Amino acid sequence: MKKILIPHAEGFAYKQWLLLGIGLAGLAAGILVALFAGKGDNRGWLLVRCSMGFLVAVVWIMAIADEVVSILQVSKANVSIWDLNEHPVRPPALFLDCQTRSLV
Repeated sequence: MKKILIPHAEGFAYKQWLLLGIGLAGLAAGILVALFAGKGDNRGWLLVRCSMGFLVAVVWIMAIADEVVSILQVSKANVSIWDLNEHPVRPPALFLDCQTRSLV
């Protein structure tokens, strides 16, 4: 019976090769654009470039939103660890009660 080899269960076995491939593909695409791009008057290619810019912006927004959610989840975990709800913070007093001479 053959053994099935799984390099890493987490999927990080080929990370450097994946990054190298993506980098080379981006470099090749950049060179092709630099060689064959005109002044940018063609409406079809203008639409393609604008769409790609929009998609890149969406990916950046998703990445930022993911980081914000992660930070909020960690802060929620910290609040539950510290159990800050046992000792609630009172808002600052705004008025002085004249009969009891205490702040309300």
